[in-house]
Amino acid sequence: MTDCASTASTTPTLRVRGPGDLIELVPYLLGFVPARSLVLVGLTAAPAPSVAVTMRLDLIAAARPLARADCVRALRTAAAAAVVLIVYVDDAAAALTGSELPAVESTLAADSRVVDGIASATAEAGVEVADALVVGGGRWRSLLCGNPACCPAEGLAIAGPSEPSNVMVAATVAGLSALPDRAALESALAPEAAALREPVATAIRGAVLDLGRARALWSAAVDAHRRPATAIEASAAASMLVALGDIEYRDWCCAWADAGDPADAVAAESVARSLARLATAPHAAAAYTLLAWLAWRRGDGTTARIAADHAIDSDSGYPLAVLIGQALDCAIDPRRCMDAP
Repeated sequence: MTDCASTASTTPTLRVRGPGDLIELVPYLLGFVPARSLVLVGLTAAPAPSVAVTMRLDLIAAARPLARADCVRALRTAAAAAVVLIVYVDDAAAALTGSELPAVESTLAADSRVVDGIASATAEAGVEVADALVVGGGRWRSLLCGNPACCPAEGLAIAGPSEPSNVMVAATVAGLSALPDRAALESALAPEAAALREPVATAIRGAVLDLGRARALWSAAVDAHRRPATAIEASAAASMLVALGDIEYRDWCCAWADAGDPADAVAAESVARSLARLATAPHAAAAYTLLAWLAWRRGDGTTARIAADHAIDSDSGYPLAVLIGQALDCAIDPRRCMDAP
């Protein structure tokens, strides 16, 4: 399984002052805390490097030649000049609550060839390996630094939720979040319980297509979702879900990804998430595709992937969902695409 997040125009600017800060930021870039993973953080060129792309692979998959090719393609597409490799050697819970770095020599014995293979592939592609880090047991250290003064064998502590670092606080203030693991993110995007979807399905049966009303409802919902804990009434959700069957209306909603105010783009994605989770067939494909587009344009490849998969599960031939899936497979940078689908 692979997740890829690009830095989009709406991504907030957060300052990172070293590898420790970068490790604390990665869960916010991905949307969840990685476990048993290889993460590649592609950086733009000096003198002011920034994060161009973040890619996560299951360690078991990272050994495959195709995975190496995917990594190189993602870095090239993002125009990365350098890459930081981060190996997560234990599960997410241990990474947050542990106190000792697992023995790197034994834990990485089976994975060292994976790291070496990825490093060789990126170097051959002209992407410098800036650092290789190992994370486990709530601690981290560099695999390339032999100075015990800055990289002791026992590793350095990673800030946790109980005592968040400046980077974690800044990410939260900027509207980013990190769930405990990928499964938690999948759960947060899964269809709502039947008891919540049924009133919407009932309202849909009596709804008529009214694009003007649907646009007004969407705009009002986006405004409301700039504030937390906002629910969409069943009748309003039904009207918008019916309207999403109209390609022009769906594309008008997609265009909110490039709203002048980044807060509107984030709120639009929140509305799309609510609608998708309330939708039933045949309306789920369009709603989840809208969510996938908005997330992808924001650079959140993980959410986009999960949403696109839901859309394709609902309608395997839904064109835009298929295209988004292909864009994610090819690690296409959303910044390089047209402003609307």
